[in-house]
Amino acid sequence: MIVIIYILILTQFCAKNHINYLKYFIMHLITDLIDLYIDDMQNLYALKKTEWNELSNFILNVKSDQLKIILNSRKKQASKQLGRIAEALLLFGKMPVDGESKLIKIYFEETEKVLKTITERSVMEARIIESFQIIAHIEIAIYGTLLSYANTMKISKLASLFENSLKEEKEFDLKLTIVAENKINADALIETFIPLN
Repeated sequence: MIVIIYILILTQFCAKNHINYLKYFIMHLITDLIDLYIDDMQNLYALKKTEWNELSNFILNVKSDQLKIILNSRKKQASKQLGRIAEALLLFGKMPVDGESKLIKIYFEETEKVLKTITERSVMEARIIESFQIIAHIEIAIYGTLLSYANTMKISKLASLFENSLKEEKEFDLKLTIVAENKINADALIETFIPLN
C-alpha cells in the first residue's frame, strides 16, 4: 500500500515537472543483492572507464621512467579489467552502461588544478602517485565487496574475475608505494628547483 501511495505521489510530481522520473525510478529499483551487484558493477565500470580516459593526461606529466612504466602498464590493466566487468555483467544479461564516473572525474579535475600549482617535478609525481593510490584504494574496496557478494551468491566465475582484479589493484598500489618511497618522495623533500620542462 505504501508503495502504491509513493508511486502516486511520484507520478503527480513527474506530471508537474514534465519529466519521466517514474520511469527512471522503476528502471533503477534495487530489490536484492543481485540488483545491488549489477548496480555496483555498472558504477565500477564507469569509474574504471574514467580512470582509463584520464591516465594519458597524467602520463604526459611524468618524467620518472619507473612511474611512466607503471602508469602505462596500468592503462593496459584497466582495459583488461573493463573487459572483466563487462563479462561479469553479461552473466546477468546486462551490458555496461557507457559513461564516466562523476565522482572520479571531479577528483581528477581537482588533481589537475593542484598539479598546475606545483613547481617541482618530483612534487608533481608524488601528487600523481597519491592520486592513483587513492583511486586504487577505492577500487580495492569495491572489488573486495564484489568478491564477497560473489562468494555469498556462490557464483565462482564472478569470484574468479574479481579476485584477479583485486590482486592487480593491490599490486598496483604496492608498485606505486615502492617507486614513491625509493625515489620520488625523497626527491620531493629536497628544496632544489627542478624545472617541469
